[in-house]
Amino acid sequence: MNIYYKNKGTALFLTGVIISIALAVGIGVSTISFRELRITRTILPSFQAFYAADAGVECAYYWDDQDPSLSKYGPTQTSSFSIACLGNNNAVTYSMSGSGARIYTFDTMDLDNGTCVDVTVRVRENVTDTDGNLFSRCLRIDSFGGNACGGSSSVKVQRGLLWKDPVECPDTF
Repeated sequence: MNIYYKNKGTALFLTGVIISIALAVGIGVSTISFRELRITRTILPSFQAFYAADAGVECAYYWDDQDPSLSKYGPTQTSSFSIACLGNNNAVTYSMSGSGARIYTFDTMDLDNGTCVDVTVRVRENVTDTDGNLFSRCLRIDSFGGNACGGSSSVKVQRGLLWKDPVECPDTF
């Protein structure tokens, strides 16, 4: 007696579907994991670069905040000078922009953990913003920190900070 089964191959088909779903989920999870691992490689260098940039802002602001009447960035400071900052004596180069802002550029400052920072300070008196507000003095500090300036790190990261005093000053002056 021959028995004919109508649902031949159903088990094989269901097995194939289940294996395909498991394989797709496995590939998806491993792809996400590899992306996360790649991101974690940059966390420490990113922190180092950010805090180097922060140290540059703090150094530049320190020399402005010591005594506002004797600020290193005052209108009478029209030549290059040097400052002691972050354990080093750093040269600061003076120049003027076309808009009349005084620009002070710090030489690259190397920090003791292998990071470094480039700082530019812009100062201008009597600045008017787009709303017509007049500021007696605007100070802008651009600081760019790097995690591996002299070394041979496999991951090089640079982070920048913009600091303005007062905050309401326009971005460009």
